[in-house]
Amino acid sequence: MTWGKFGVEFRGQVMLAGLSDTAARTHVEGLLWLYEVESPDLRIPKHLLRTVAASSDHEQAAKELTAAGFWRDDGGAYTVVHHAEVYRQSLAAQLAHREKERDRQRQKRKSGSKSVGANVGANVRATQTDRQTTSTSTDHRQPSAEAKRSAEAKRSAEDNGSPWTTSSQPQTCAHCDRPARRGCRTCWEHAALESTP
Repeated sequence: MTWGKFGVEFRGQVMLAGLSDTAARTHVEGLLWLYEVESPDLRIPKHLLRTVAASSDHEQAAKELTAAGFWRDDGGAYTVVHHAEVYRQSLAAQLAHREKERDRQRQKRKSGSKSVGANVGANVRATQTDRQTTSTSTDHRQPSAEAKRSAEAKRSAEDNGSPWTTSSQPQTCAHCDRPARRGCRTCWEHAALESTP
């Protein structure tokens, strides 16, 4: 799927034409739909206009766009005239880029390379991800460095007979009846009194 591109002049041209909000919205939605289906002929079938344009008065908007010269009525379809050249250039560039990336990936797979490489595409930053995690570990089956340190400290405490292990950790403060802080022997009020082992 491609992404929509509008020149900086687009908004001004729509405003100068005096289009209603409904017609302007219908025009934008029509162009976005054309990008979605990657239509080279810029034709929006009339029977799909209700699906393409979400406005309640899409038929009146299409008439207004036709009268303003933004669209052309070709019988069974509307052909977008306004912004057509920008659309064609943008679509051609995106499709060419997609094909180039497809060829690059094909060559990479043939070579057996496993590295990501520097070129991750013009539309994505190298640091961008679709994952919902902040983990930077590539092998998620391996424990993190923090988990390793915690396990090592626990084993060390158990080997030395220390009362600081999780299983023997008191549930209440050593100085009062309040709950102890997580991983500590004291509550927050007596935190300064806790000595490190």
